[in-house]
Amino acid sequence: MPLLIATVLLIAARRRGARAWQLLAAAGLAFGLITIVMPVLATATVATTMTLATIHVITGLVWFIPVWRAAR
Repeated sequence: MPLLIATVLLIAARRRGARAWQLLAAAGLAFGLITIVMPVLATATVATTMTLATIHVITGLVWFIPVWRAAR
């Protein structure tokens, strides 16, 4: 769901130019990194916690890299 919302924001930010896309790319990466805490605090096995935290980082990077490159 967050990626869907971010994509809608990108479409809306088209008119504002590349700087808006770079801002959204950085915000998405920050969101992915900040939300690492959520799986760590959840009651689960260590393997599940680490997997979910890794998914948050990967999702943040997968969002950041293409959006940042597209903005350039």
